[in-house]
Amino acid sequence: MCLKILNNERHINKETFKDIFRDHWTDFKQKYRRYNTKYYEVIIKKMLNCGEALSGYSLYVCGNCGLSEKK
Repeated sequence: MCLKILNNERHINKETFKDIFRDHWTDFKQKYRRYNTKYYEVIIKKMLNCGEALSGYSLYVCGNCGLSEKK
């Protein structure tokens, strides 16, 4: 299940959130034309590409053990 309950709060997996935009962004823009602009296209594209290796990332490395994590 993509929805997690933590401390009585609902958290949605970020991939689920991206899937909603991938599946419905075109229809949303057609219905709400004020969002059908270059400005919103750039924002949505950045959001959808966030976390993808091709878009770049930060590498965090522990100075003690050398463990690394990409974000």
